[in-house]
Amino acid sequence: MVFYHVLSNPKNVQDFYTNNQLIQLPKELMASFVDETTSD
Repeated sequence: MVFYHVLSNPKNVQDFYTNNQLIQLPKELMASFVDETTSD
């Protein structure tokens, strides 16, 4: 519930899209996920 509250606050969403660290974090997480997953 807290997660959705944070996302529903426009200021938090604006911070996410303007903060380079927050932009890079999901990219790095997805890259590590892709690297560590197997096709089986």
